[in-house]
Amino acid sequence: MPSDKIISKAELELIRRIKTHFPLGLIPKSVIEEWNGCSPKMLTKELLKLFGNSPGQSEKPEPLLRLLGTIIIPATAKEFVVSKRFIEDTSSKAKVSIFRIEDSFKELFFDKIEEPRARATLCYQMQQRTAHYQTIIDGLGGEKNLEISLAAIYYLLKRQPRGEGGVLLNCYARENLLHARSKKGQLCIVGISWHRIGWYIYAIPANCVNKSIEGLRTFSRDS
Repeated sequence: MPSDKIISKAELELIRRIKTHFPLGLIPKSVIEEWNGCSPKMLTKELLKLFGNSPGQSEKPEPLLRLLGTIIIPATAKEFVVSKRFIEDTSSKAKVSIFRIEDSFKELFFDKIEEPRARATLCYQMQQRTAHYQTIIDGLGGEKNLEISLAAIYYLLKRQPRGEGGVLLNCYARENLLHARSKKGQLCIVGISWHRIGWYIYAIPANCVNKSIEGLRTFSRDS
């Protein structure tokens, strides 16, 4: 049934441009036949999805961080002496196989002793695109949600002592990013990745980082 709606000049121009630039011969015949066979109502609905937003905005971008799950960190009853737990040792007797601890981690944390902590729940997310690091911090709820105890980080390592599967990425050179405060109170990134025979660990002050790359796994407290 013919429509009694008046077509505007802008709509006529868009129809003309679609006709002129229609990708002739590039769409499979079977797909064309399916479009020709759909009802007017469905066709209108699909056209609105395409033309109802500005060009390039038809689809919502994927979220920067995709939540993968949560993990409970048990309460601790004793002091946690960082330098006595984070030890370079890849022998069969090692509680956690660690092949390299960078000096940056030692300088920031080896003089730290943590008091016993209550049980905590951590969230772990996958970063789906490269972004400014401050955007990552904001996406995780700010610095208050980033700080994790070094005892909690060590607990995660003990669950995967020789690179077994778990919440920490164990693909070669794929980084897990966690955050802890130094004895001086500075928020620092703790980077952890598996390298064939053991874990590689480094640290850097969070304010020294500009960008964070796609594919990293980040951890935060469940707020």
